[in-house]
Amino acid sequence: MPEPTRISQFLATTESRKSVIWPGLLVILLTFGVHFSSVWNDFVSFDDTTLFLNNPHLNPPTWAGFLYYWKHPFFNIYSPVTCSVWVAISRIAIWISPDASIDPHVMHLAQVLFHVVATGAVYAIVSLLIPKRWPAVIGALWFGLHPVQVESVAWLGAINVPLSAAFGLTAVAIHVHQSDKPWYSGLRLLSLVLMLLGVLARPSVVTLPIVAALLLLASGKSLRHAIRTSVPLFLLIIPCLIWTMAFQRGVAASQTEIPIWNRPWIAGHAMGFYLVKSIVPYPLAVDYGYHPAWLAAHLPICIMASVGVVALLISAGWFGREKIILPIGLTIFCLTVLPSSGLMPFDFQRLSNVTDRYAYLPMLGAAIVIAWALARMATTSIAIVVCVLVVFIGLTELQITYWRNSVVLYEHTLAVNPQSWIASTELANVLAPTNPDRAIALYRNAAAIDPSNPSPRVGIAALLVDQNPQAAISICRSILAEIPDMASAWATLGSALYRTGDHAAAFDAISRTYQLSPNDPAMIESYAFELVDSGKLDEAERLYLSISTRNPQAAAEGLKKVETARRGRAAIPNP
Repeated sequence: MPEPTRISQFLATTESRKSVIWPGLLVILLTFGVHFSSVWNDFVSFDDTTLFLNNPHLNPPTWAGFLYYWKHPFFNIYSPVTCSVWVAISRIAIWISPDASIDPHVMHLAQVLFHVVATGAVYAIVSLLIPKRWPAVIGALWFGLHPVQVESVAWLGAINVPLSAAFGLTAVAIHVHQSDKPWYSGLRLLSLVLMLLGVLARPSVVTLPIVAALLLLASGKSLRHAIRTSVPLFLLIIPCLIWTMAFQRGVAASQTEIPIWNRPWIAGHAMGFYLVKSIVPYPLAVDYGYHPAWLAAHLPICIMASVGVVALLISAGWFGREKIILPIGLTIFCLTVLPSSGLMPFDFQRLSNVTDRYAYLPMLGAAIVIAWALARMATTSIAIVVCVLVVFIGLTELQITYWRNSVVLYEHTLAVNPQSWIASTELANVLAPTNPDRAIALYRNAAAIDPSNPSPRVGIAALLVDQNPQAAISICRSILAEIPDMASAWATLGSALYRTGDHAAAFDAISRTYQLSPNDPAMIESYAFELVDSGKLDEAERLYLSISTRNPQAAAEGLKKVETARRGRAAIPNP
């Protein structure tokens, strides 16, 4: 019979586990329930088509595509795990879909589950630092239910954000809970594997080993222990940094507009922006318009924001000198902002230096600060914070609806930022077939906002092809004189030339389009159409079949044209 002391220890351990597990399940279920409505969202044209649907390496999902991105960067980022996961989920989505296409609802469900796992890991981390149960729960829910997280959860183009966080934050949670064990113990090795997968899903999680060391300090471990136990994570990250730099290629030319000596102020502005949004998450949009030209023109604002952030960190360090959780939480927030803060150029910066998905990991720091503050508050103050969280849930549900489809997304973006040329252009692209007058107005608005961007002019030319092909030809040729390799301008020029009856010139233009974008379904369709018209039916059939998975309707219509042309040829008697 066990000794009474051993029975007491067993019961105490069991009760302790229950006190952590049941609140953790509440966090997981609430997070899943609130974000579940995003499962019904559709694909949006904001990179979903470019990154995935029209990407021949990922659609159709094949083993060749699975392996391709282990050898090549994915749009300037080495993230083979994200691409591999996309292939795997796409296979499931196609298997479930009645028409054998990629079902967006399956993809969205997977993305919600990644976010749920990341939120569960945040709860495991916060509950270690904050022994009080409900402050830890509310802190984790601040991460999981905050409106600023919607972009990362409801937009498939950002699937790498919750995926990498699910791997990386779980690795950190295991590491801080098992830091007293040897690095080669089972769970410590698992944390290394998960961290590796996280970095290979999204390189910006390279800050998490530092986060792990800071969390150990916050939990009461010595500086020596925190550094010594985190060394394996740091050693793992170093080669990841090297191969990421080796695989990545260049960024948008507009990044040269920010001199290196101004970038710390730009980074400070980003930190200040995200700190404000973590408290007042309204309004939210996919494009805030803080691009290099705006930042250069408003450098004093960036400097003031940077000074404010530094002052906040110093004040937190002084206020929390007896308990370092507060300054460490704020440090984690700012540290995880750094990879996408503007210190180093990145592609999206041409639209805005800040966007909601870059606040995803920093919200771990916010969760820690909120939980720390609640643990020191009276019951009345906690009730107020709970009410704020309820308001956040409502804002999150509202924000999810803005990602329902492309039209809703761009209308909302323009309501928040009327100077968003990308929203004007993309909304015009969507409305062009049904509302050409408004589409032209939107294209003109986009061209006025950014005269150097040729895409709106190509859109206007495309709408003029049927009504005024000569005007369309003139616009396209003026664009091609500036940018000779713009495939969409060549495609529109070919369509306009075809309308004028100059079929030979049209075929040359479409051929040029195909040479520039041999994997774009729209360009393939245009080229195949010209091949049918030129009597090259076998080649046209091959091209239509190549887009049958990515654009089954266009492929089916094209194959009918090929078959009709063959019948017409067969009906012509031999002389």
